[in-house]
Amino acid sequence: MAATEILVQDWDFYIDTTGAGNWVAIAGITSMTPNGPTAQKANTGTKDDDGWDKHIVSLRGKSIALKGKFQEDPSDGSRDSGQEAVEIAAQQVGDSGGYDYTTDSIVLFKIEGPGDNQVEEFAGSVEMGDQLGDYTEAADWACTITYTGKPSTFYTD
Repeated sequence: MAATEILVQDWDFYIDTTGAGNWVAIAGITSMTPNGPTAQKANTGTKDDDGWDKHIVSLRGKSIALKGKFQEDPSDGSRDSGQEAVEIAAQQVGDSGGYDYTTDSIVLFKIEGPGDNQVEEFAGSVEMGDQLGDYTEAADWACTITYTGKPSTFYTD
């Protein structure tokens, strides 16, 4: 089969609520915008380089901005469990190494491509973005997740 374009809406984003693979989908996402990867460079140039910049990459980084619509059940006020978990993780400080979104500032995330055959898993911290919005529109929901450490990308058949 020939490769073809895929829609962003066909990708899914998850948060692990246990640190042990309990992936909960984050609902209401309308936009996923990666920032990076970025590279911090260490200058390795000397006067022997005839004035040309010389460097090595000393640090790489990446983040992803999620934007969407606030999700709530109007009959009982219950929230989307994925959005709620992200909001709780955004309030945490410190890290026990257990990836518990209720106590640790570093939690696990997963992005799955269409057909669930391309997956990226990573640890990251959360900063909430703009919420609510225009009076006549559906309430906005947004966050930025900053990767910590190298992500794992793999393909399944």
